[in-house]
Amino acid sequence: MSEADPRVQARATAVALLARREHSRAELLRKLKSKGHDETVSSQVIDELGGADWQNDERFVSDFVRSRTNRGWGPQRILFALRERGIAGSLLKSCLQHQDFDLRIFETYTRKYGSGAPATTREAGACARFLAQRGYTQEQIRKLFKQLALSAFDTIDELSEHE
Repeated sequence: MSEADPRVQARATAVALLARREHSRAELLRKLKSKGHDETVSSQVIDELGGADWQNDERFVSDFVRSRTNRGWGPQRILFALRERGIAGSLLKSCLQHQDFDLRIFETYTRKYGSGAPATTREAGACARFLAQRGYTQEQIRKLFKQLALSAFDTIDELSEHE
């Protein structure tokens, strides 16, 4: 095999990409094609790398979900981003099962707005839009607002007990 061999070049490019971060199979194939590598050769190279466990969609999904939940992304935005990266089927369905989005939405909310409930409906609307843009469902947002309202009532009860 000479250095001009397309398989060697495609493999070198793929390994360099995987050395930086995990990639889905579809994402890696798209990047190899954009760098001028033949699709058939690229697909064979990715198969070889997958067989050697250098490329693994399950590992990619796990790292991606962990990274995005730590950034405050909600489940809808994560699923959309994974679909864009070529993840589908059972892997897509199972990727969010072990995440506690009730905790994540609370962390995202308190990081931006503090621990108190919105004081006006205008503030609540702004908070809801922010959380929806992050990918949280309306049900999750309503549940958060109920929890915040209850905790506000608990605080009022505690203050009245001390008087």
